[in-house]
Amino acid sequence: MSALAVRPDGTKSDAFLVHLGGTMGSEAQSFGRKVKGVKIYAEDAADYVEELMRRYLRDRNGERSFSDYVRALDDPGLARFAAPPKREEAVLR
Repeated sequence: MSALAVRPDGTKSDAFLVHLGGTMGSEAQSFGRKVKGVKIYAEDAADYVEELMRRYLRDRNGERSFSDYVRALDDPGLARFAAPPKREEAVLR
């Protein structure tokens, strides 16, 4: 879901609510889970997804799919996993 939001510096940007998980195809189809309190700006989306993939690959514990990994997280764990990196962290990478 997209909406126009005001960034901390006062500029306007499209912003998205984050939903993670979900399945398609031969598995039972399901929607992803909404991550409460997480919103990302459009211009940060690619870096955000890349950071989520780094976290997933680091923490997945074996061959678990991304969907299985997200489904196994409780709500606080999902919020921690999906928290956007601090701006300073993103610049340092």
